[in-house]
Amino acid sequence: MYTVQAINERIVKDPQGFVRQCEQEYDEKVSAAASAIIDNMASSHLVLLSGPSGSGKTTSAMRIGQKLSERGITAKIISLDNYFKDVDETTPRNEKGEFDFESPECVDFELLDEHFKLFDQGDLVRVPVFDFRHQMRSRTEYEEIQIKDRDVIIFEGIHALNEKIAGIHPEALGVFVCVMSEVDTGDGIFTGSLIRLMRRSIRDAKFRGAGPDFTLSVWDNVLDGEKKYITPFKDRARFEIDSFIPYEINMLKPFIQPVYKKLSSSENEDMRRSVLHMLEKFENTESRFVPKNSILREFIGNSVYSY
Repeated sequence: MYTVQAINERIVKDPQGFVRQCEQEYDEKVSAAASAIIDNMASSHLVLLSGPSGSGKTTSAMRIGQKLSERGITAKIISLDNYFKDVDETTPRNEKGEFDFESPECVDFELLDEHFKLFDQGDLVRVPVFDFRHQMRSRTEYEEIQIKDRDVIIFEGIHALNEKIAGIHPEALGVFVCVMSEVDTGDGIFTGSLIRLMRRSIRDAKFRGAGPDFTLSVWDNVLDGEKKYITPFKDRARFEIDSFIPYEINMLKPFIQPVYKKLSSSENEDMRRSVLHMLEKFENTESRFVPKNSILREFIGNSVYSY
């Protein structure tokens, strides 16, 4: 638990130095994860990286891959989204009758298990490519991958630690990424889930053409999916990364304020008032201090990585 007072003191005293320290602390977590992966290579060259929405899984996977590369290990990152089943009448639906894309039943675990076995044998594997535009697996595109002695494959996705894959492949190293820290403002708590929601709201508005009303309309279903399908399996991870960056609320403040001021649904009014009120307690810090490889760039843009 952090306090807004302690964070603001560091921001006011030396904003650039505080940003640098926070990023260094995250970098050390990534380095430790890379070391754990290398130590596990005698048992498996496969890594299962999971975490809920807004955790920064993709950047974490890329940063881990970079650390591995610095140590002579070639890391290939595969999104579990590519193992989605075609969207059709068999696709699970939620209580509202809408497609439930948070459900693990959307993932072709049988094919994934088959590919795990092929990877372990050193065989060439044709990894599928999911066509999100047509909501189906591409019939012509795929990626050929084969594991060599100094290779690692990182499977990244919300269901990476699900028992249907992690449970039958315990030799693969599990990594769980999530915002685990909180910030006490005196008038309320910025919980990990609220911080992730802010990250996602900014990203949706900037890059996905989705306004805050839409993001909040699906958030309850996202949280429900986390409780059912992600949190129960996080103990399968042998390594955890707290992806909270202590200066991030101060930096995200000018990004999220105009987004939440556009909220039109009366259902979100209490949340909007509460968040905007708590944000007033945070001193601003400039986004120009944020490194190009920061996990926060996944949400505000201008990253060295492609998403």
